[in-house]
Amino acid sequence: MTRISAASFPHGWSPVPLRRPRLADLPAIAGGVSAATGLIALVGWTFHATLMTTVVPRAVAMKPNTALALVLIGVGLAIISGRCVARGDGASGSGSSSPQPRSGWRPPWNT
Repeated sequence: MTRISAASFPHGWSPVPLRRPRLADLPAIAGGVSAATGLIALVGWTFHATLMTTVVPRAVAMKPNTALALVLIGVGLAIISGRCVARGDGASGSGSSSPQPRSGWRPPWNT
């Protein structure tokens, strides 16, 4: 088995090693699965594909409003989980681990 060095990739690019999912990743994964399930059902309703509107074959079809709710819940869960999908490091983009906004505003119950 040959080992590939970082010098063999163009512009110094090298593949990032994958890590095993942790328990903290569970909300983001669950949000992605529920959003994907809802999107598949919505596509099934759009193209009248009954196989795509059921979670289990030969079961009752998922209604469009339920599929939309799954998509919204999944997106909300992925956002609330605090995992940044684009960066993959869990950073929320603020540069701080503090839940308070950087503007200095604090809620009245947290004075």
